[in-house]
Amino acid sequence: MKARSGFTLIEILIVVAIVGILSAIAMPMYSDYVTRGKLPEGFATLGDARIKMELFFQDNPATGYGNTGGAGTDACSDPTVARYVAGTGLKYFSITCNVTSATTYTLTASGISTEGLGGLTYAVDEMNQQSTTSVPSGWSGAGSTCWVRKKDGSC
Repeated sequence: MKARSGFTLIEILIVVAIVGILSAIAMPMYSDYVTRGKLPEGFATLGDARIKMELFFQDNPATGYGNTGGAGTDACSDPTVARYVAGTGLKYFSITCNVTSATTYTLTASGISTEGLGGLTYAVDEMNQQSTTSVPSGWSGAGSTCWVRKKDGSC
């Protein structure tokens, strides 16, 4: 008699079923993990830009964040802040700066859709009040007074 080698059809089907179940669980978790790995770029950039805004305020006490009357007119157009707003070196977020008065501003980081962060928007103001103004569908935490880091709305 010949010794048989190889796998039976039922053994192969069992392995395929196990792999299918594991991948159904692992893929969404991995996708969330990758998304959470992209968020620090926005947090760090907002923090750095906020520091530059405060330095501008200290250097221009008469006009604060607002119009200085010369070239560069406000903190957002100052070269040290403008490099953040221009998004130099950013892959996952675009940064906007809005000076509303001599003593108030808002920096906003909006997720780039093509990088999987569409609908995600973080903000920080002159009082260092962090907020999440919008989140993608499937996430909770829009309107939070913190930067939401996970789908469940936790900060």
